[in-house]
Amino acid sequence: MIETLRNKKDPADRNPLIISPSELSTGSQVGDLINFINGNLDDIRKDLAHSGAILFRGFAIHTKEDFKTVADAIREEAMPYADGNSPRTKLTGNTYTSTEFPADHFISLHSELSYSNLWPDRMLFCCVQPAIEGGETPLCDNAALLSLLPGEIVEEFSEKGLCYIRNLHAGFGLGPSWQKTFETEEKAEVEAFCKRTHSEFTWNEDESLTIRQYRPAIRNHPISNERLWFNQADQFHICNFEPEVQEAILDLYGDDASSRPQHVTFGDHSEIDPAHISVIRSITDQIMIPVQWQAGDLVYLDNMKVMHGRMPYKGDRTVLLTMYK
Repeated sequence: MIETLRNKKDPADRNPLIISPSELSTGSQVGDLINFINGNLDDIRKDLAHSGAILFRGFAIHTKEDFKTVADAIREEAMPYADGNSPRTKLTGNTYTSTEFPADHFISLHSELSYSNLWPDRMLFCCVQPAIEGGETPLCDNAALLSLLPGEIVEEFSEKGLCYIRNLHAGFGLGPSWQKTFETEEKAEVEAFCKRTHSEFTWNEDESLTIRQYRPAIRNHPISNERLWFNQADQFHICNFEPEVQEAILDLYGDDASSRPQHVTFGDHSEIDPAHISVIRSITDQIMIPVQWQAGDLVYLDNMKVMHGRMPYKGDRTVLLTMYK
């Protein structure tokens, strides 16, 4: 079914495949959508591994409860946002707000938790309320990005890998706390998680936590075996922030980059040239495809195949998220 629908699409159209009740010759209720996804889950996973995303539109999803019904019923293993780096609220179970960064901020594109060894394979986004203006979710194909990056950048990132550094306070300070990040108040649970994901950790005298995660910058997809740009170096780098925020960070922490709430270096601890980050972000911006949200939309995406972000917006906007491993 998925292949048939994909073949009907104009090959020049780079937007996600849109599936509506009319394409399926079925009902438009939540139960109809659940039955379709579960009945075609293997094909959907394969399609997502190659195409990145599917947009389901017109299936009577009106409330947070409707979304939770769909997200919980899909025969995937939902996972918590433990080790996360984006401000979001856990609503219930494994349903979260997509992000809570201020509306006027652009959220750079990224593959969720690619700095961790426990990332979601797939993600399900739902738009309960679209913004009055803006608020699109841009997507970027990680294989396409890798193919367009200059060879010297790809070679350096591939050979050296990356070291992500985070300093998580114990309840008061800049950036997230370790309690919020790991969704627990128990140090033993944090330590067990870090050991399981091969993350180096140090408890500091002020009860804060320093984490270092050594990860590759490029990985192969487990289904397609496609080589993918899969990292969050640009998000962790100080040049990701507005100039005034960069200045404030430098004033506060000085030249000791490793003491900042977050930082990234190459795996050998050498600094990453900001010019490299600028090139990566420039190419990403050129090839990203914004998803224009309508109320009730669902976007099912492969987290390794595509990155996602958020455009600035005006008005209220409610986009929810469930992640699957």
